[in-house]
Order: sequence, then C-alpha cells, then structure tokens
Amino acid sequence: MTLLATAATRVPLVFAAVSLLAAGPASAAETVRAPIVFSSVKNRTSAPLRDWRPSGPAAPAPPREIHNEALLSKRAAAPGGDPAVQRRAGIATLGQVGQFEGGADADNDGVNGGRVVPPDTDGDVGPNHYVQYLNLFFTIFDRSGNVLFGPAPGNAFWAGLGTACETRNDGDTIVQYDQLADRWMVSQFAFPNYPSGPFHQCLAVSVSGDPTGAYYQYDFVYSDDVLNDYPKFGVWPDGYYMTANEFRAPFFPSIGAGVVAFDRAAMLQGLPATAVQFEIPSEFGLLPPTSTAYGRRPQASRTSSSPSTEIPRACPSGVSTPTSPRPGTARSRGPSRYRSRPSMSRFAATPVRRASRSSTPTSCSRTSAAA
Repeated sequence: MTLLATAATRVPLVFAAVSLLAAGPASAAETVRAPIVFSSVKNRTSAPLRDWRPSGPAAPAPPREIHNEALLSKRAAAPGGDPAVQRRAGIATLGQVGQFEGGADADNDGVNGGRVVPPDTDGDVGPNHYVQYLNLFFTIFDRSGNVLFGPAPGNAFWAGLGTACETRNDGDTIVQYDQLADRWMVSQFAFPNYPSGPFHQCLAVSVSGDPTGAYYQYDFVYSDDVLNDYPKFGVWPDGYYMTANEFRAPFFPSIGAGVVAFDRAAMLQGLPATAVQFEIPSEFGLLPPTSTAYGRRPQASRTSSSPSTEIPRACPSGVSTPTSPRPGTARSRGPSRYRSRPSMSRFAATPVRRASRSSTPTSCSRTSAAA
C-alpha cells in the first residue's frame, strides 16, 4: 500500500504538497533532495483512551531557581521601540463563546515530575469537546470546561504501540480537529537516542468523533540523521500536511525545512500508511494551512501571481512542480524555539522511495488492507 493508492484519493496528495510549497527559483548553490516516499514503521488500534491508567506516580523533580532579573521586557526588547506593536484593543472584538481554566505548565509536576519550558500550548475545539495538548501532557474537556480525561502524559495516545512513540514523551505537541471527518489527530515527536537518530514523528487519529475513545496509532521514522524540530500540521481533504525545521545530527546545523504529506485516507481507516517527504534547504518556519472548505482543496497560504495548477487524476511517473516567486529572508539557528521568515527555493521533480522499514507493499494501487 502506498500514498498513491487510487487516482481519486492518492495522487492529489503528492501534487497538493508541491503546490503548498511552490516558491521561486533556488540559488545555484542549493542542492534539493528528491521527494521521498516512506511507510509507517508500525500501526495499530488502541484501547479506548478513557481506559488508560498511569503505571505509577511521577517522581517529583527537585526545585531549582532560574534567575530572570536580566530579562528585557517586551516593551524594551527593540531599541527605539517597535512601531508595529499594538498597545490597545481594536474596535471590533470576537464574541465570547465560553471561558474556563485550562491546563498549565504546573500540571507537569504531577504528571511528569517536573515543568517544561516552553510549554508549546496547543489545542483545538470540536462540536462537543476541547482538547488541550502541552509539553508534556494533555487534557480533554467538554465545551463547558468540565474535565473528561486527564491530565495525562502526552505519550498515552500511543500506549501499547511498542515503539519509541509509547516509551518516549518528548513533546512538540499538536492536536487538530479534523472537521471533514469528525476525527481528532494528535502528534508529537520521539527521539529515543538523542542526539543520534532515528527521529520519529508519532501520529494518532481517533476512531470516532469522541477524543476519549480508541485511536489509530502510527509511528513514522522521519529520518535517521535529521531532527524534525517544531513540527506543525494542517488538515486537508487529501492529506495531513506537516512542516518541520530540519537539523543535521549530531551537531544540529540548520539545513532548512522539511514538508511531509501523510496519507489521511488510510489513517482514517487505521490502515498502514505512507507519506511523501520534501526537503527545502532555504526555507524556515513554514506553517501549513488548514482546509475550511468541505471536500475542496484549499489554496496555498502564499501570495502568488502564478496561475493555479489543476491536480492530475492519474498515477504519475513524476511530480510536476509549479513555482511562484515570493520574497523572504532566511536565518540559520540551532534546534529550539526561534522563528525565521522563509526565503525562496525550488523542488525536485521525481519522488524516490526510501527503503521500507516494514513489509507494507509500495505500489501505485492499494494491495493490502491489513491493519
């Protein structure tokens, strides 16, 4: 089974990923790796999340003081002040739907035995639930703010999977409500041999619209020698799209951005899944858009004068890559929490297939339905 399982559902994934990241010409010095197709190393269906229980109490970490007297205030951060900073509320404000106390980094004391900086707070709302996911725990609320489950460690979503996704709880958490299918998608990374690889990206998709129920669990090895920092996701009808800042192990120089399109159709059924990975050396800090149009492919979140490109409906031998000029800047850094605006690049045209880590077939049509 591959990402390109059928003409109707798999081909758009490859081309939409290219369309999302289409940019201007790369410099002559850049070397762009061809797209890589790879499979999940393991997948299974979990027991209902509501039945999960901790194996034991977290041992509290000893307190330590962090001196912050030298930290500059936000107002003083930019010499001469920042003319773009807004000092007062705007005229129009959003109406309040509801408000309640969510999780806090202090909850890590009881869940994981210590606090985490930064907490990378993330959350999403569905018709009946709000799921909040922080480094390194999550809590599931109803829309009135009542706790239905948690706080629980972030890797509880992969309990029983038997890989680094279950044994590690390394954070950079993501939760997305997939309104096109009434499902929940959660993700975090796992680095069992840090600073060496392999570097994992763990995904789980709820079996139903109930986030406290069972999940389809997935472990993808992003790379054996490239760390996938600061991953962000977008939900599209034809795939789950991820961007990440890439750093080469073990010394972690910045090598640009990576973009992955995961096979959403297979993951919604709990089937073995594949993904297409792109490397963009001169990009950094990319954020994938999320579709709000049911059954329609969203436009890329970039200003472009290029005409839109139709997605072919046949299994291709290569990938056509439209480009659109866009100005920007790039800045190198180490793997952490700094941000940078992207610059320009071009993509390679022919996907190559990474050596499979599982026995999943890799043809252009789905040949296996085994979970």
